[in-house]
Amino acid sequence: MVIRFARIGDVRVVRTLVEKMIREATTDRVPSTDRSSAIAWATRNKEILVAEENSGVVGFIHGVLHEDIIDGAPNLFITSFFVIARRRNEGIGSSLLNASIQYAIKKEAS
Repeated sequence: MVIRFARIGDVRVVRTLVEKMIREATTDRVPSTDRSSAIAWATRNKEILVAEENSGVVGFIHGVLHEDIIDGAPNLFITSFFVIARRRNEGIGSSLLNASIQYAIKKEAS
């Protein structure tokens, strides 16, 4: 498994995973709009990490670096985090989270 920043070519698969995440979270809400442009924007800004194996992308985490209003330091705010159901409990989510933490530390987030 490789954890890497999402690339523009990953937008479609990340959108599919976002739709699965929403469907798992609620039974009466389905994605009402195509989130591809938002995912592409986040991809260009290096906000999305994906977990990739030979079979493709099996999970992602979306984190936004922002300046904290209290101490002015950068903080990483995780907005979305998902691993496909059949691959859960294999450490993929932990690997995504750890990679996000390491990225935040590199960017001197508090």
